[in-house]
Amino acid sequence: MPELQKEKIKLANNIANPGCFATAIQLSLLPLAKAGLLSEVYTTGITGSTGAGQSLAATSHFSWRANNIQAYKTLTHQHNAEIVQSLNSISTLKEEDFNFVPWRGDFTRGIFTSSQLKCELCIEELDNLYNEYYKSHPL
Repeated sequence: MPELQKEKIKLANNIANPGCFATAIQLSLLPLAKAGLLSEVYTTGITGSTGAGQSLAATSHFSWRANNIQAYKTLTHQHNAEIVQSLNSISTLKEEDFNFVPWRGDFTRGIFTSSQLKCELCIEELDNLYNEYYKSHPL
């Protein structure tokens, strides 16, 4: 992710793309991680039918997903370790303190995540924290 590894990417011959949930969650937590404000994190996320894996399964067909949502890989999602590893490059979040429940949604595309954690900053301080972290990241 350029928002985390911008200088290393400039020098790399090869780079890998992060997972879709991993990207959404990391982008939302990176400013807090850098400020040392992560302890216990509780995250939920919902993905459309183009997410949640590419293999065929009964629950991947839109006829099943229409008007239905389903939690899957609760607290064991394959991107958990990736998320914690990236956040730990700038913080001290423990793997057992990151809790993620992914959901399959009844829409085609998109991801929405929401995280909860304890933080004593007011909204103006949080706004400044995020603006400062992302000021050199135009996307």
